[in-house]
Amino acid sequence: MVTIIKFINIAKLVFLFFKNIKSKIVAIIKQMRRCGIVLLFLNIILSLIVLLIIKTNQEITYSGVIIYIVAIYDFYLIIASIVNAIRYRRNSSPVLQTSKFINLTVAMISMISLEVAMISEFGNDPSFKVRMTGILVLVVTRFCTFRLN
Repeated sequence: MVTIIKFINIAKLVFLFFKNIKSKIVAIIKQMRRCGIVLLFLNIILSLIVLLIIKTNQEITYSGVIIYIVAIYDFYLIIASIVNAIRYRRNSSPVLQTSKFINLTVAMISMISLEVAMISEFGNDPSFKVRMTGILVLVVTRFCTFRLN
């Protein structure tokens, strides 16, 4: 009789354990879906910003030494985001993965703005600006799309 009660209690614990795991998996899937929507929205916004830069032939200008300070900051963003992505690569939390990806994307967007500023400061050929901005944006958006899949 005692063995049957122990067996029933163990069966209840196993049932509750698997029910808890199922609810956690559902919660993780919902988090991943929300993170994917945020990343997709970020990719669309990035594409629209670049389209605006190319179509309106917009130039970003910095005076004097400011462009070098912006370049140092942009490279710092790239290095910090890559270091953090490598440091936390084993963590499987969808929110943390999305945060790493957003940091990398922000660093890449900063590089796009730095590229536009440097081409407008040091370059003379407008077709070169359109080509280089288009190539860099293609790389960044492909990276975003690849990470979404």
